[in-house]
Amino acid sequence: MTNWPNKELIHIIRGEIGGKLIANQVAARTERGNYAVGNRICLSGHEGDSIDEWEEVAAVPTHKLKHLRDMLLGVELHWRQYAALQEVLTYLPRGKDEFLSQAASLARDLEGPRITQDDNTSRRLAILFEVTSSLHASPTKEVELTELACTCADWLYLINPNRSGLDDIEAAAKEIDSIPDDYEKRYMSLTRLLTQTATPLSEGGHGRDELLGLGAYALAWTSRILEENDNNE
Repeated sequence: MTNWPNKELIHIIRGEIGGKLIANQVAARTERGNYAVGNRICLSGHEGDSIDEWEEVAAVPTHKLKHLRDMLLGVELHWRQYAALQEVLTYLPRGKDEFLSQAASLARDLEGPRITQDDNTSRRLAILFEVTSSLHASPTKEVELTELACTCADWLYLINPNRSGLDDIEAAAKEIDSIPDDYEKRYMSLTRLLTQTATPLSEGGHGRDELLGLGAYALAWTSRILEENDNNE
């Protein structure tokens, strides 16, 4: 097979294993010169196995690429240089913080505020409950979740205008280790946080910590949805 690769790590653009098409797969060379593609082996000279189009791949540690990205942040580049850099950086795996940052950006893009100084406590609580209730039947839950996070942020700002409520919520969301896989558990956790938030507020307390926790959970859940959508693309 004249086009059979001889590199240690390759990107198979087009080929076959067992007569079935494979495409856009990373493969590692074995000691016998075959190529491991996931849990399958593409055998050299074997009928039904072929690597018709390929390119060599260089294994670069993720932290090195991130360091390159961070070093060039804010540096003025020619558009061709910038485009070339962006093409490379698109291969970086997206981490939790990047999805969370995207979720926070969605929240910041919302028009507001949702609550004002003129709204009494019962009105503010009604808005929180209304958004949470509409979440259950919504096909695009990230919309209601970012709305909920923003409402909490607005309330936090009214408590302390010297701080950004959304910045504090984003920082708190980073401390949330995980969001349950099961939707019902996610929703029940959210409603439990809402109840815990409403209690001190209805009793005349400022409820800052509870508002922060509720908003952080809503933002972390949004981040999880964005990550799931990205993995399904």
